[in-house]
Amino acid sequence: MAGTPIAVRYLKSGCSASRDQVIDHLAARLPKWWLPDDVIFVNALPMTATGKIRKADLRDAISAGAYGPIGLPEVAIGATGT
Repeated sequence: MAGTPIAVRYLKSGCSASRDQVIDHLAARLPKWWLPDDVIFVNALPMTATGKIRKADLRDAISAGAYGPIGLPEVAIGATGT
């Protein structure tokens, strides 16, 4: 998955968004070369004890296919961080 720009989005309870809505929102604010090729929606993000996103764990999980096929509307994550 290296080199494939994607956006990982966590939606708050009661909120909704589609892949196209996220990309359209970003397209209005970012240069074309920064736009993701796809969007992954997750139920939770791997976090450290201090509340920061564990980016390496997130990249590893995506590379390992822990989120299933890219573009699924919602998938769960196993690691929540310690």
